[in-house]
Amino acid sequence: MKKLFFKILSTSLSVTLALTVFSIKDTNQASATACVSKNGNEFHKKVVEAVGIGVGVGGAVTIGAVAVGLICVLTKNKNTNANFTNTQNLCFWHSLVQQLYSLNSFRKFIENADLKSEPETAKKNEAFAKLFNLMARCDRIDMSKSEEFAKQILPKEKIGTQQDINEAWTSFISDIKDKYTQYYGGQTNIIAEFVERKTSLNLILGAQNFDVPVIEDQFAIFVNSVDLSGKKYTSIVDFGDGTVKYKNQDFEVTAISVHVGNDNLGHYYTYKKQGDKWYTYDDTCSTVNQVSWEQVKEVAEKNCTMITFSKKQN
Repeated sequence: MKKLFFKILSTSLSVTLALTVFSIKDTNQASATACVSKNGNEFHKKVVEAVGIGVGVGGAVTIGAVAVGLICVLTKNKNTNANFTNTQNLCFWHSLVQQLYSLNSFRKFIENADLKSEPETAKKNEAFAKLFNLMARCDRIDMSKSEEFAKQILPKEKIGTQQDINEAWTSFISDIKDKYTQYYGGQTNIIAEFVERKTSLNLILGAQNFDVPVIEDQFAIFVNSVDLSGKKYTSIVDFGDGTVKYKNQDFEVTAISVHVGNDNLGHYYTYKKQGDKWYTYDDTCSTVNQVSWEQVKEVAEKNCTMITFSKKQN
């Protein structure tokens, strides 16, 4: 929105200057006549008229730009963060980043962890911090910028080929897991993984040996199913009303990543609940679109890959 405002404003100023110059140019014939007749006052009058036309029209455009800018600022949904533009088969990465942006524990770690003793890891952390800052300020992150961050954070072999969202997380967290564990006092199972073909939220959280720490009032899980050959598929998950009880506390689903299609031709995107509304973060769309919980469930129940839960607010 801000970019649009300043683009219109700069254009309007250019129009003002151009109209002024053009109007003055149109007085050339009049100025010649004035010089022949030695009527300097007539020439001065024409120039003033020309400037007045340019400034008047340009001023009207400028006022329009200011009005558009104010409308953009006032109507911008402050609940939403930036969406991405898809490039180089990076939808898996964009979907994961949208999830991580929603995890308060991960964002705090990125902002505050001391990684001076590990320069390479520190570089990735710094790149994530810059990316999150950009997501908070912008409406959309273009292809070149998205790819630039991906190259700083992901292994080279992950760029340019379709990857699994879980594998992308594993490749990054392997570098920082010890520091993350230290930062949060020994909590090691940052994002849990549940493997089952058909399940429900309550079955997942009530499963034997399922244990994921609640950090900053949130927790997240990857949900997959595996066939006899060991190949992963998305699970079928019954979300119910999107609320669960875990460790004697009430939680609600606040982010879901989905994968539609198949292994050879598929697409990742993420739904996020921000405020009391749900939004779609899909890097094939030009905007972040509001959707209903029913629409989210219809897609997510058959294509879910990652879920984030947040403690319910009374």
